[in-house]
Amino acid sequence: MNRQKFKILATAKSLQNKVLEFKATLNALFIKYILCSALIIIFSTLIAAGGLNFIHQEIQRRYETKLVETVTVLEQLRQEIERSAYDKVRVSDATNILLALQNWNFDTWDLPVYLGSLKEAGFMPAGNILDPEFNRPYFYQRRSAQDYLLCIYLATGIWGTNTSDCPTKKKFLEQTATSSKPLPPPAPTPTIQVKTITIANTETGWLRVRDAPALNSLILTRLDAGGRYEVLEENEEWVKIKLAEPVTVEKVEYGSGWVAKRYTKE
Repeated sequence: MNRQKFKILATAKSLQNKVLEFKATLNALFIKYILCSALIIIFSTLIAAGGLNFIHQEIQRRYETKLVETVTVLEQLRQEIERSAYDKVRVSDATNILLALQNWNFDTWDLPVYLGSLKEAGFMPAGNILDPEFNRPYFYQRRSAQDYLLCIYLATGIWGTNTSDCPTKKKFLEQTATSSKPLPPPAPTPTIQVKTITIANTETGWLRVRDAPALNSLILTRLDAGGRYEVLEENEEWVKIKLAEPVTVEKVEYGSGWVAKRYTKE
């Protein structure tokens, strides 16, 4: 009886040990499950974060690309508007330059060496001789007293006179880039010395003016003492002067005449 009881107790203890082992195994599996679940959640979060970051970067990249394209288009539009505005000024300036050159040629039967002379001499009151974009004088060359070369560089091409001889726009800019001054130095204007004389006191208080340097020549008028006149020509005894106002003698108009040199003083 005791032996049978002992076997029952041994069997119960063995079952109890197995239950404890099963519980331990179950606890270990549960801990592993918890750890695996945590790892899965962590990895999922990382993957999701990476995906969101990738999506964010892609959206930002596309936005920046679109922004650059928009800015480029706007810049091109701005440049087109500026070129159009420059061309309007260039055409207006060219018209004023051509009119000024024409008036200069009519008055002098010649052409200026520099465009700046048109402004200095008052032939070009309106417009400018500087390109509004490059801030350099328009290309101009005097070829002769009646021929010249004028080149206006528009955004769409070259306009002016004798344009087949115009340098390219690139060469024009290279030639003028070395000069810091907008205008080339004008040629020095020779100083003309104007000689004058004064009519000296005479016994009569006046002096005869004749049409030739001789006592028997035609008398044109009489000049009062003290008057000052420009000398046009002279010799040892006579001086040809410019009269203040032309005189008419025998239906002939005279703007100058001869006076005796001994009755004048400088």
